[in-house]
Amino acid sequence: MLNRITQANTTNTTSENCWGEVYTIDNWGNLTNIAGVSSMGSCVAETLNAAPASNANQLGGYCYDAAGNLLLVGTCPTGTITPTWAYDVENRLSSTANYSYYYDADGVRMEKISGTSSGTMYWPGPSGEYLTETNLSGGITEEYIYLNGARIARVDRPSNTPHYYFSDHLGSTGVITDPTIQRGQSFRHSTSTIPTAGWYRVPAAIRITTSSMQRSGTPSRTSMSSERGTMHQLTDAS
Repeated sequence: MLNRITQANTTNTTSENCWGEVYTIDNWGNLTNIAGVSSMGSCVAETLNAAPASNANQLGGYCYDAAGNLLLVGTCPTGTITPTWAYDVENRLSSTANYSYYYDADGVRMEKISGTSSGTMYWPGPSGEYLTETNLSGGITEEYIYLNGARIARVDRPSNTPHYYFSDHLGSTGVITDPTIQRGQSFRHSTSTIPTAGWYRVPAAIRITTSSMQRSGTPSRTSMSSERGTMHQLTDAS
């Protein structure tokens, strides 16, 4: 038994706000299918239809390297491969979308650079959480504040504009407000903790694609990527 959720739904089965979903998990523990509850046809449900992973824990129709890192969306071509995502010898994302990524000796991402003058430097605290982001010249662009390990605020520099983070009991960010406590961004999460709207931080170990640059490690749920072959519906916005 994997102790994975198989169904979730509202108690109300007919209102305009009702929803119900049935989940299919393969032998590797990957979520491969989401369908509506048969008795709740008028309710909202997400959809997902992916074949179970192979014996190497990889989905068909995608190209991986020998370590299981996702290289291309699509089957591997014959001959030379020009990967969309490249990795270093430690299986960490090293380049994609004209950005190169650099890490310290502990594997914490320290820089994201495009060309020679554009990019971000990350300044972590003792527990690995990012306290500050700067440009390549050292000018501070973001500062983060934590309480008991949870991010509770961000200050944009040089405007000095604060933003406040409000999280649920699982630690998932639900709302980010402006200085007057007016909602600036809101986040909705499915029962598998995947966000269905907004941005959400995930562990740095997850192999995530980069198609839009928003916040460090805050991907939006828009496309497929992998952690050594395990698929996640996330797009990196770091």
